Amino acid sequence: MSTVVTSVATLYFQLRELDEEMQIARDTLAARRKSLALVRLRLEGGIGTLQDVRQAEELVAQVEAAIPQLSSAITQAENALNVLAGGYPGPVPRGLALEDQIGLPLVPAAGVPSSLIERRPDIKQSEAALIAANAQIGEARALLFPQIALGASTGAASAQVSDVAIRNLLGLPNTVTYAEGLVNVLPQLVQQIFNAGAVRANVAASQAGKEAALLQYIQTIHQDVGEVSDALVAYREARKTTLADHAYAAAAVDSTRLANMRYEGGVTSYLEVLTSETQSYEAELAFVEAKYDERADVVQLYKALGGGWQPEPQETQK
Repeated sequence: MSTVVTSVATLYFQLRELDEEMQIARDTLAARRKSLALVRLRLEGGIGTLQDVRQAEELVAQVEAAIPQLSSAITQAENALNVLAGGYPGPVPRGLALEDQIGLPLVPAAGVPSSLIERRPDIKQSEAALIAANAQIGEARALLFPQIALGASTGAASAQVSDVAIRNLLGLPNTVTYAEGLVNVLPQLVQQIFNAGAVRANVAASQAGKEAALLQYIQTIHQDVGEVSDALVAYREARKTTLADHAYAAAAVDSTRLANMRYEGGVTSYLEVLTSETQSYEAELAFVEAKYDERADVVQLYKALGGGWQPEPQETQK
C-alpha cells in the first residue's frame, strides 16, 4: 500500500509538472511569435536586420520543438497513472495546480522521532522473522527434554507417554499403555536419546538462525534510519532550491521584459533579447521542476517514515 501511494502521488505530481511546463511553453510561444512579427515589421520598415529575424525565428522554433515532446510525456504519464490505478490508458482528470496540491509540512528543527520507522513494512517483516526464529529455538530445545508421565491409577501396567511434542515426534497416538506400547515406544525413545547429537545440532542451527535474524533486524533499522535521514536532507534542500529558482525565474522574466523594451527603443540589438528570452524560458522550467522535486521529496519522506510523521486523526466517540 505504501508503494502504491508513493507511486500514484509521484506520478500525479509529475503529470501536473508537465501540465505547467506545457502552459509555459504555449505562453512563451505566443509571446515569441508576437515578437517575431514585430521584428519582421521592423525589417520591412528598414530599421531592423535579417539577423534579428533569424534570431527571432530561432526562439520560436525552440519552443515549437518542445511542445510535441511535452505532449508525448503528458500522455505517457496519464497512461502510466491509469494503469497503476488498475485501469486502461487514457486521460486523467486534473485537480489543483502543482503548487496547490499539498500543504508542504514543516519538519521540526529537532527532526522526527526515530520510533516512526517502526511502522515500516520491512521492519515489521524483520520483527516477525526474529519472533519466528525464537520460536524455532524453543521447539528444538523441547526435543531434548521429553516429558514422560507414568500413570499411577492402574499400576505399572499402564505407563503412558503423554507429552505432545514426543507423541508427534514418534508418531504415536494420544495415549499408549505399557502393555500395548512398550515394545514400540521404548526403541523409539532409545533411538531419540542416541540421536541427541543431531537434536543439539538442530538447536545450534536454530540459535544461529536467531542470531542471523537479529543481525538482519538491526541492519534493517540502520538502513531505514539512513533512508529517513537522506529523505529529510533532500526535502530540506529541495525547499531551498525552490525558493532560489523562484527568485531566479522572476528576475529572468523581468529581464526579458526590459530587454524587449530596450530593443523596441533602439537601445540594444536583438541579441540581448535572444539571450534574455532563452534564460527566462529555462528559468521558468527550472522553477516548475523545483516545485515538483520538492513534492516528490515529501512523498519519499512519507514512504521512508512508513506513512509520514503526522498523527492519524482519532475518531470521536459518539
